[in-house]
Amino acid sequence: MLRRITAYFNKKSFYKEYKKKILNNSELKNISNFKEIFDTNLYIPTISLYDVLDNSGVTKLIKKIYKLKKDTNYKVDISFKKPKLNRYNYIYPEFRGNSRGIFATVEFEKDLLMRKIEITWTQINNEEAIICYSFVFKKWIDTETELKEYVKNNWEKIYSYAFVPYYKDLSFYLDNEYKNYELEHELFYYLLQGIIVDIFYTELGKHYILPKSTLNIVEKSTGKLKKYLKSPFLCFTYVPKSSKKKDTKDEYYVVNSIDEHGVSVEKFIIGKSYRSYTLLDFFADSTMEYYYQQFGNIEISELTMKMIKYLNKRKRNIKISDHKWLINKIRKINEKKLYKVINEYRENLSGYSNNVKNKDYISESNYLKKFKEIYEDNLEYIKSIEGVNYNYKIYVITFITLVLTIIGIAVTIILTFCI
Repeated sequence: MLRRITAYFNKKSFYKEYKKKILNNSELKNISNFKEIFDTNLYIPTISLYDVLDNSGVTKLIKKIYKLKKDTNYKVDISFKKPKLNRYNYIYPEFRGNSRGIFATVEFEKDLLMRKIEITWTQINNEEAIICYSFVFKKWIDTETELKEYVKNNWEKIYSYAFVPYYKDLSFYLDNEYKNYELEHELFYYLLQGIIVDIFYTELGKHYILPKSTLNIVEKSTGKLKKYLKSPFLCFTYVPKSSKKKDTKDEYYVVNSIDEHGVSVEKFIIGKSYRSYTLLDFFADSTMEYYYQQFGNIEISELTMKMIKYLNKRKRNIKISDHKWLINKIRKINEKKLYKVINEYRENLSGYSNNVKNKDYISESNYLKKFKEIYEDNLEYIKSIEGVNYNYKIYVITFITLVLTIIGIAVTIILTFCI
């Protein structure tokens, strides 16, 4: 508890100082327009965040959405009836593929920037579904200034969220305009995730930065843009292969899966009209393979939190919930064998980084195999600890029984001689 309180005040102190010395500093050089980076106009129509819930979580989410109907700040349209009992089933086993569809739409009546949130979903296994929150703006965002103003207007919310990170040293941002540009974007994403935490239901979103995707409409191709797309720093770019159904030569997916701020995918469309776009097709198409690509960092953090107390010997007895958690993780990966995976979207993407071609967008061996081995190793460790604990308990019980038996015999002998 003391650690959490200390972290909160340290976070609050950092962001207050950041606002004073950087965000509100008019003399500090800042990037105010996307054109300064790419030499062309860039527009952001929508940003999507992704969460995962089981049937219980989906039930709680539906209840939260129905509560919004009573709030005059929102206009709600939902595809599901309000559950009268907590045992209502929204997720069913699916062995022949994954369904996807519209979950709900929440329109903002008074917000100056947000027009609506479109919520869609798809199952990734027999008990969990990906929930996609697509934030649609009233006006396409075309300047950095719009993001900065939104951050300023909602400043006090940022450091109240547990998932928002902070740094000890501010000097790194004082003379680096590109780092300021990146952090302002991240703060904007945090506020979007904060909306999910505040008015919807999320479990992972309270503690971790959720995966996100951004749609970027680019006015024209430029040298700076092409250089970024072909050699993004610490990222990979994937290009849709040519298709007879549509021209995809000017579409690019920039994937960053190692960023400390969470996994992100940016889709760039050059000189084309806006189309609806989320990563939901990838989740529905490749199920658990794509889940571990997007949520792998969160899964590692969850595993660490559950296992560290046993690895550093702070806790000797294994919790049943932690044992079952590992068993269920392995079972969900094995369920993938029962699905008919089409991989249509995955196979239509070829990747490259630093102008060198790489494998397809999603590689089964790099994600499912790795996580399955990690879970199995930890499960084996837990079983070993439980075996040692069981033998130790048997030894203690046997020893106590022996002592009590000896005491009983001694008491009997004493009483016999006394009589």
